[in-house]
Amino acid sequence: MTRDWIEFNGYEYPIIRIEGKKIDFECTTDVEYTICDIDFWRDALERPCMNGDKEANEIDSQIFYYCDSGFVASEPTEQQVLDYFKGLTY
Repeated sequence: MTRDWIEFNGYEYPIIRIEGKKIDFECTTDVEYTICDIDFWRDALERPCMNGDKEANEIDSQIFYYCDSGFVASEPTEQQVLDYFKGLTY
């Protein structure tokens, strides 16, 4: 698991990159998933995506999951991330 930042239109938010197999039981390849807080969607991407902004839509398509507000920003441990996804119902 690694931490990084994502930026769009002056908004910058923390992201986590994690092995897909660790949080997605349907994942069968060695792919890395990006997760971030829903705040990034609401603040930076929602309006541009709805208006057809290509760059915003490309960024959105790279996000595997938008977590609850503040979760990623709280710098959770890998175990906390795993527990978060175990508690989700798809």
